[in-house]
Amino acid sequence: MLLPLPAVEARHLSLKHHVALASLRAGRADVDAIATVMNVVYLAFFLRDANDRDVSPYRAAEAALNAIVERVRRAQAGEPNDDERAALERIVVQHDMQMATLPKYRLIDAWSRLTRIVQDVGPSPIPAPE
Repeated sequence: MLLPLPAVEARHLSLKHHVALASLRAGRADVDAIATVMNVVYLAFFLRDANDRDVSPYRAAEAALNAIVERVRRAQAGEPNDDERAALERIVVQHDMQMATLPKYRLIDAWSRLTRIVQDVGPSPIPAPE
């Protein structure tokens, strides 16, 4: 539990995350792709360094996904704009690093926290700006 995920598992998850992100970038914003990338945003937030007080990258990625959902809901183009794409890419790449380096128990804890939020349909875990 103190070691990171086995490399094969980390690569498998990373591929899943990058395929979902590629789907969004291509304008194929389906529920699975949006949910997968939103999970990555929240997991990366939970796994960030305890001393990292800057939550703006996570907030920007979450806002990007919410904007994509809103555009799809209005039957508009679902692909992210340049700023949204950059915000999402930053978090997906960060999460790749987290999966490759953090102890497995931290990933399990983050998944547990994410599961509780999803099951309870709770509010975003990312604090709103002050």
